[in-house]
Amino acid sequence: MIVGYLTSSDVNSAETFATYCQQTLGTPYPRGSGIAILRRQCKLFFEQNPSADWQTLCRVADWAKSKKRRPAHAHLLADYLYRYAWQDGHLPELDPGDRRDDDVEAAIQDALEQEKDPQWRYRFVVAEGRDARKAVLDSWRNAKGKAS
Repeated sequence: MIVGYLTSSDVNSAETFATYCQQTLGTPYPRGSGIAILRRQCKLFFEQNPSADWQTLCRVADWAKSKKRRPAHAHLLADYLYRYAWQDGHLPELDPGDRRDDDVEAAIQDALEQEKDPQWRYRFVVAEGRDARKAVLDSWRNAKGKAS
């Protein structure tokens, strides 16, 4: 068990998250199979939300405290309470429209290295959001395909 008060930046595992929840919400530290349940729920949470990290879960705990919600166990935060925090707007990194598509970003980087036309470069730079950036990339590819 960790000695001392943890901040959200100190959380980097299920065990430290359990300690953070104990300090923040008063949830009991998981004993026996409870830590295995917490690990499994955290693993599932991170698989479902690839842009999330341990600080995301800490913000869920902070949200629960601000809303005076006291889950009986820390694993409930990663199980379902994060949905309510996201719904209240406390987890913007989980918004589907704001996620980065690394393949599109890499393709845009390549396009910017190749493209000399300032209008195309401007369109790439000012496009905001995954869908808009993908649309500009598709338009550029179509224009270059027709020009060739």
